[in-house]
Amino acid sequence: MNRQNRIRTCGLVLFLMLLPAGRSTAQSVFPLYEKGEKETEPALVGTWEAWGFRFTFEPVEDGGYKLTIADNDDELPLRCTYRIRLVRLRRELYFDVEFEKATVAGKNANDLAFVVPLHLLLKATLEDDRLTLILPSDDWFLREAERGNIRLRYETFGDVTLLLATTGELRDFVSVYSDELFGSPGDKLTLTRVPEET
Repeated sequence: MNRQNRIRTCGLVLFLMLLPAGRSTAQSVFPLYEKGEKETEPALVGTWEAWGFRFTFEPVEDGGYKLTIADNDDELPLRCTYRIRLVRLRRELYFDVEFEKATVAGKNANDLAFVVPLHLLLKATLEDDRLTLILPSDDWFLREAERGNIRLRYETFGDVTLLLATTGELRDFVSVYSDELFGSPGDKLTLTRVPEET
C-alpha cells in the first residue's frame, strides 16, 4: 500500500477517532437526526475498504448502524467503533457519527479521544460499489460566519468550533447550505465494497 495514502487514511481515521474533541466545524452538541427517526440504507450493510482499512457497517436494533474501522497492521492494529444515524434531507444522505470506542493493538485507546458526546456530520454518496464520505469545510463555514452570512449559533474555543444549534436549526442549515458546506475542496474518502465470500 502506498505510504502516503496510508498516512492520509490514518489521518482520517484518527480524525474520526478524535471527533469528540471538537476538531471539526461540523461538531454539533445536538444531533442531526430527530428523535425516533430510523432512516435506513440496506446497500450500506457489509464491508468496505480503502487503503488497507476495512469499514464494516452493521444495523442495530434500535435504529442506525454500528461502524467498525479496522486496520490489520501486524504491529499496531487500530480498531475504532462508531454509532451512525442516517438522515435524508432534500434527497441527500448524511451520517450523524458518534464515537464509541477505540483500541490499538487490542488495548483501550479511548483516553486519546477525550470522550465527549458530540456529533460529527458527514455527507455520503452511494453508487454501486462505491461509498464516498465527505467532511465539511471548516474554512467555508468560518469565513461565512465571520461575514455575517450564517446565523447559526456556534462557539469557538481556540481552534475548536462547536455548533450549538438545535436539531431543527441544524437540519434547516444543512438543507440550505449543503452544496457549500460539503462542496469545497477538503477531506473525503471513497470506499470500495468488499465482495462477500461464497
